[in-house]
Amino acid sequence: MKLRIAVWSLFILFLATSCKDSTANSSGATAEPQINHNLEKDQENPHRVATISSQSANDPLALKLKKYLSEEYLTEADTRAIEEKDRIFQLHEIDLNNDGKNEVFVNFVSPYFCGSGGCTMLLLDSDLKLLTRFTVIQNPIYAGLETANGFRKLVTKSEGEWKELIYDGKKYPANPSLIKKSKLTQPSYEAEILFDTNYLKSKNYNF
Repeated sequence: MKLRIAVWSLFILFLATSCKDSTANSSGATAEPQINHNLEKDQENPHRVATISSQSANDPLALKLKKYLSEEYLTEADTRAIEEKDRIFQLHEIDLNNDGKNEVFVNFVSPYFCGSGGCTMLLLDSDLKLLTRFTVIQNPIYAGLETANGFRKLVTKSEGEWKELIYDGKKYPANPSLIKKSKLTQPSYEAEILFDTNYLKSKNYNF
């Protein structure tokens, strides 16, 4: 009788040990693929963490723009009204008319230049002369490959609708909200994206 009890005890102990090892192996097998899966997702999505756009980082150009803003564009009243912490701008270089020279967008990061419908933005030519002063525009902006009157078409959203900004030979439309809704359902995948805070951030400069 004692021998039978001892045999049963050993058998039960063996079963318990086997189940514990099996559970441990199963947990380990499940955890490792999960880690690998996350790593693979990060590699497949390199823009998971936003990076600085190369077209927005140009320190020598930023110094010239700072001089332009303080000496030519802004009035004394503007300078007095804008708080020091809000004197921030961003830039983006892009060749819009295929002449081998970059035009420059200046995006103000300041509540002084923004309202409910969008913000003020400047477009300067390669000599830093004003081409267009956008009064109410939202980011991001998409510069497609298609041109009109020698300049690439721009696409942006205004009041939830896509608007196509077409150069008229002298400037782009200043207020996208006044333009009819575009037939586009979305910008071309070939379009260059300007001032995209999700994937390609723009470097901040002070003026």
